[in-house]
Amino acid sequence: MDASQKCYVAYLDVMGFAQFVENNTADTALKYLRDLTTVNSVFDAITPDVSSKFFSDTIALFVLVEDDVKTDLARYMGFLRYVGMLQYQSITAPNLMGLPLRGAITKGDFYSDDNGIIVGKAWVEAVKLESKASVPRVIVKKEAHDYNIVLTMTVDKSANYRAAPLRLDSDGELHCNYLNNVLDVDGYPAKNLTFILQHQKAVVNNLKITEGCRKTNDYYKWVMAYHNWFCTGYDELRQFIIPEDVCTMEVV
Repeated sequence: MDASQKCYVAYLDVMGFAQFVENNTADTALKYLRDLTTVNSVFDAITPDVSSKFFSDTIALFVLVEDDVKTDLARYMGFLRYVGMLQYQSITAPNLMGLPLRGAITKGDFYSDDNGIIVGKAWVEAVKLESKASVPRVIVKKEAHDYNIVLTMTVDKSANYRAAPLRLDSDGELHCNYLNNVLDVDGYPAKNLTFILQHQKAVVNNLKITEGCRKTNDYYKWVMAYHNWFCTGYDELRQFIIPEDVCTMEVV
């Protein structure tokens, strides 16, 4: 960028990374970050409009806002999908060890260059908003979008609002509904249910592994509630609902 431009901006942070570094060798932490950047580079190739930068366990994602409404909506939806797939991979990819992402998405003036400089009101807002995420979700600032058709602000009784890319959480914050990526283009569960099964297994395993660590376990209790909310909306996915007594659940 030669000057600041209007962009969609995401600030993402790996939850529990500081403790992970304390409990592991430097080589293990380095391997994790290399694996995370590898996963990210795959999505860079699929969505070339999106740019990304890493600072240890912090990820900056950004894409230019388009003047043409139709083009901009497609780009915005692609940006949400990009962020959502990173969230999904952070939980389910075995080599990423179940360390979930949280963060925020904003829209506004932003500047980045090859020297690592990042600045702009959109970036500052994203950093501030990320602190409100508190659980593994990526909050979307309400002013970051102009497309109410993709929101879940109200329940459309004629359609399954779980297919929307944004979800209204219980505290009134909008966040990326990343599980909608398991749906087909018509908003129905894809015939291949591997993705939702992998998410179920990862959540159950992490709930069991973190049982002695209340803070991290609470992160995954939120993910479990979100997972179950999503599965409840589809007959085909109800088999993947996680029971409250998760310790008794066998995961193959």
